[in-house]
Amino acid sequence: QEHELKQRLGDNYIGSLRKEVENNKLVNLRIAKDLGLRIPNTLVPNSKAQLRRFYEQHRPLIFKDLRSPVLIHTRHKTFFSTGVKLLDEQMIDGLAEVFSPILLQQYIEKEYEIRVFIVAEQLYPMAIFSQNDQQTKVDFRNYNKRKPNRCVPVKLPEPIDQQLLDFMKRIRLNTGSVDLIRTPEGLYYFLEVNPMGQFHWVSQNCNYQIER
Repeated sequence: QEHELKQRLGDNYIGSLRKEVENNKLVNLRIAKDLGLRIPNTLVPNSKAQLRRFYEQHRPLIFKDLRSPVLIHTRHKTFFSTGVKLLDEQMIDGLAEVFSPILLQQYIEKEYEIRVFIVAEQLYPMAIFSQNDQQTKVDFRNYNKRKPNRCVPVKLPEPIDQQLLDFMKRIRLNTGSVDLIRTPEGLYYFLEVNPMGQFHWVSQNCNYQIER
């Protein structure tokens, strides 16, 4: 179906549901690093021993979904991901000696977070001041709907602009939303890309008028 849409729409077609399904955070991190972007120290352990060694070397750590968020319905219960959280000793103690793989990353101190919507080699970056709220401090996606984070346009350094464009070309995406961190020291870290990332809130907060 997607191939047929591309044939019919030609240059009026952007995005890819197939790319969304196939999106691999670990492959993307490796490609971003190869292109010169900083990434957090990352591990995918499946044993408590592996996890604890990494924890002792790089704490504090966050954990997140390895691929897409988990949502499982059963007759009596619903199981779902908790989002990005800080790992603590109590969580580690509660794990079995061997478990399903999880994605761990070193927690990077932030000045602010950045969401960059990219389409047709144009970048639309937005700074998200998530650090002013304990609920969103670890990850802005732990949304505070009562008091949303302040979001404003931001300019990225030119080398970061080019590295992101090179990254999109390497993974063959013509649109997507990239998440970055800017540290208090002015360093930039690549976190991940969402191939079908929403742009309306970026456009609205920054007056980019992307939809035009």
